[in-house]
Amino acid sequence: MTLSEKNTLDKFRAQVMPLLKDSYMKHDTYLIRWLRARNFDINSAEAMLRQNLKWRRENAIDSMRTEDWSDIASDFHVTIDTYDKTGRPIGVIDIYDWDIRRAVIQGKGARMLRYLTSRVENITGQVYERQEQLGMTVTQIVVMGSAAGFNVIQHACPGCLPLWIQFALMIENYYPEILDELIVIDAPPAIQIVLEAIKPFITRFQIVDVNSRLKLKMLNSSFAPI
Repeated sequence: MTLSEKNTLDKFRAQVMPLLKDSYMKHDTYLIRWLRARNFDINSAEAMLRQNLKWRRENAIDSMRTEDWSDIASDFHVTIDTYDKTGRPIGVIDIYDWDIRRAVIQGKGARMLRYLTSRVENITGQVYERQEQLGMTVTQIVVMGSAAGFNVIQHACPGCLPLWIQFALMIENYYPEILDELIVIDAPPAIQIVLEAIKPFITRFQIVDVNSRLKLKMLNSSFAPI
């Protein structure tokens, strides 16, 4: 962090402190996310943070970690109990098991999105817990997944794509800077349909395709790999 960025962070903290009710929100590592997402424009960062807090209140985000997900968890399995050598939480998903089309047909699209949001909330919560309870300098997460069996009908149908877009927008708007890498193995050509749909909404990620190993790498404000 440069001296100029540190001064901007101090001003931002003083400006938004009355809004922050949770201890983790008062840490530099949390506050700087909003500044980086808005190129250190304090007013824009505050507007983004205010929108986030409003979204959290209106959607009862704080209660998600104790919500009963037994009706949908087995259909969209996510494992979030693994860490890399630096201590970053790793989310592991098996996309091929996700029948998004069936969820849409059954009218469970919104429920699916809320469940996946709860998984994001859980793994990001682990970042803050590791900072506060263990004194670790963990600031981001990694998500890994297998796309073996990914197909257009089940995963990229016309009713499926809006859900992918909504999820991408949610990450971009409400969890800025938290995802360092999304690594997908066994990625078939059909997955490009989803990537093209969400690309306009993940402007700070670089898509790298190495054979069948798909990698989305977080970019900094200058659109260079971090």
